[in-house]
Amino acid sequence: MILPKRPVLCWILVCALFGSVYAAKPSSLGKPAPDFAASSLNSADTVKLSAFKGKVVLLDFWASWCLPCKRLMPLLGEMKDRIPELEMLALSVDVDRNKALSFQRSVEPGLKAGYDANQKISEIYGVSRMPTCFLIDKKGRLRFRHEGYTEQDLKKLEREAKLLLAEPDVQP
Repeated sequence: MILPKRPVLCWILVCALFGSVYAAKPSSLGKPAPDFAASSLNSADTVKLSAFKGKVVLLDFWASWCLPCKRLMPLLGEMKDRIPELEMLALSVDVDRNKALSFQRSVEPGLKAGYDANQKISEIYGVSRMPTCFLIDKKGRLRFRHEGYTEQDLKKLEREAKLLLAEPDVQP
C-alpha cells in the first residue's frame, strides 16, 4: 500500500515545484508591459501591443475550452461599447487556431483578437489561469492584473479602466 502513495506524493511535489516556478514569472505591476507581436484571429495582420502606445489597453488571455471565458467575452464587448476609448485585445492561447477562431466569432466577433499559439506571450506575462487580464496605462505600464476573474469582477475592472483613462495623456 505504500507504493501507490509514493507516486501520488511525487506527482504532488512536482506540481508544487512547477507551480511555484511558474508563478514566480508574472510581470510586475507598475513596470512596462512586455511588447509582443501576435497573428490576428480576425485577419492576416499582426497585432502588436506597441500599436496601442499612449492608450489604455485591456489585454485579455482566453481559451475556447474556458467556460468563464465564454460568459465573459460578450460582457467585455459590452464594456467596450460603454467605454469606446478603452482599447481591448483578446489573446487566445488555444493550440488549435480553428477552435479559437470559431469560438471568437460565435461569442464576441467585435473584439480585436490575437493568437498566442505557442503560449510564449502568456508565459512572458506569467498567465497560469484562464481568463486573465491586464490593464495597461497610457505610459505602457502594467497597472492591474485579474486572474481567473468572474462576472462580479467586471465592475471593478471597469472602474479601474476609467481611472486609467482619466489620467493625463502621455506627452510625446
